[in-house]
Order: sequence, then structure tokens, then C-alpha cells
Amino acid sequence: MFISDAELKNIVDKLANFVARNGPEFEQMTKQKQKDNPKFSFLFGGEYFNYYQYRVTTEQAIANKQKQQLSQQQQSLVQQAITPQSLPTVPWQPPGQQPGQQPMSQPPPQGLPQQPPPVIPQQPPPQGLPQQPPPTGIPQQPPPQGLPPQQPLQALTQQASPATTTKSAATGCSAPGYDGPAN
Repeated sequence: MFISDAELKNIVDKLANFVARNGPEFEQMTKQKQKDNPKFSFLFGGEYFNYYQYRVTTEQAIANKQKQQLSQQQQSLVQQAITPQSLPTVPWQPPGQQPGQQPMSQPPPQGLPQQPPPVIPQQPPPQGLPQQPPPTGIPQQPPPQGLPPQQPLQALTQQASPATTTKSAATGCSAPGYDGPAN
């Protein structure tokens, strides 16, 4: 069927497209709003009703095909994202090992003697400090000469007297030796 009125054909085609994409609820809403408009008589079995039904079916087929293609593209992108890419190896990696892979455990080459880890001699602690065993695997280093022994944090905070603690007029915060912002 051919519609001679270009404006009416445009209305039918656009409405068919909207109904195909938005569902039959959109058609029902249009019927309610346009029930008294003669240009939408095709919705109620008018002269161009068959053409309208044909256009809705055609637009639905086009929309479904586009959705299917989009879904296939998304699946393809997901597959590409999760498939390991072929990356070039770097000179310090064994052949066949990709960057980021765990190295294959291989026995040491035959004929080479295994050497024990180097031993670092311990120095005695300075006098007046109790000796503590070094942590496992980490050699103990003595503290530098001439520094006072470390005191616990509580001892330091107890040494601050109320006379040296001041309150800031600007913020109301108190801190040892803080006189507030310079003016």
C-alpha cells in the first residue's frame, strides 16, 4: 500500500519505529492521547492500518537484529579481554614464559656447587643496652654511636609539663609549645 500524503506516511513510519523499540505500551498511550486526531485513525483500523502493522513488524525485526549484533560484539570484546594476549618475552625470562607468569621451578644445573647464603658477623651491642636476639633472616646492626637511648612514647608524653602546654586562642587546641598562628 502506498501512502500519498507525505506527512501521514511520516507519522505512520515514526510511530511504527517508536512502538517497535518501546513496546505495545507506547502504542496504547498514543491511542489514548490521539483518539480524536484524524491523522492517527490508522491506529483504530483506519485506511492505513495494514501498512502500520507491516512497518511495526519490519522495525521490530530491524531492532532485534541490531540487539543481536550488539550482544555478539559485547561477547567478542569480553572474550578478547579475558583471553591471554601473546606478549613478547623479555631477555631475562626463560623461553616460553610470558611476562607476569610464575617462573617454572627447575632444578639447579648439574655440576655447580650450591653455596650457602653469606654470613654477616654480628657486632656486640653498645654498653648499657640490653641484648635482643636479631629477627630471623635479618642481620642486627648496632645503633650509631653518640645517640641517646630510645625511650618509650609514654615516657616522652609524661615529660611534657602543663607549663609548656599552651592553648591556641584561634583553634582552641592545646599542644606542647604551640602558641597559635603567627600574626
